[in-house]
Amino acid sequence: MEEDGGCALMGIQVVKCGGEFFIDNLSMHRAAFCVTSDVEALTQHKSPHRSAGLVIPEVTGELARRMRPAAAEHQLNMVIVGDVLWDGTAPANPDEGFEENMDWLEANVWGVPSSTDSTREGKVITDGGSTRTNPIQVFDMQRESKIKGRDHNGTMTVGCLATLYVRIPRGKLEI
Repeated sequence: MEEDGGCALMGIQVVKCGGEFFIDNLSMHRAAFCVTSDVEALTQHKSPHRSAGLVIPEVTGELARRMRPAAAEHQLNMVIVGDVLWDGTAPANPDEGFEENMDWLEANVWGVPSSTDSTREGKVITDGGSTRTNPIQVFDMQRESKIKGRDHNGTMTVGCLATLYVRIPRGKLEI
């Protein structure tokens, strides 16, 4: 628990499953919100790719197969709360904090970026310490209903579960 001017900040326990995920050099693992999915999946292709036909033993010729697209789409689960702001400070109240965190996420993560191809820089620093990057597109964010309640310390908070939809045009984040 952090202290900020006499106010106890609880937030959420930051989890870094498979490493730390960044969008435009902004960590997605904070006390105000955190990606809970295994982000190491972003560093690997989702399926094998073929550029030629498939040879079948004992059959003359090849079975035509379409090449799978190089791009990969991922769904990243996350938690968003309102008792701590995106910058680690305390809000006036959890409801206002939740709204400010959602506005910040829209402006910096899932809102339309200014790049011509609608990409942002994606980066994962793996548990092993390697840094993998590539342009990504955040094309949607769906959230569950906002709920109010007390955390394990009795602090009133507001939060929700959400899913961030990410597309990697080149298929994966690479070294």
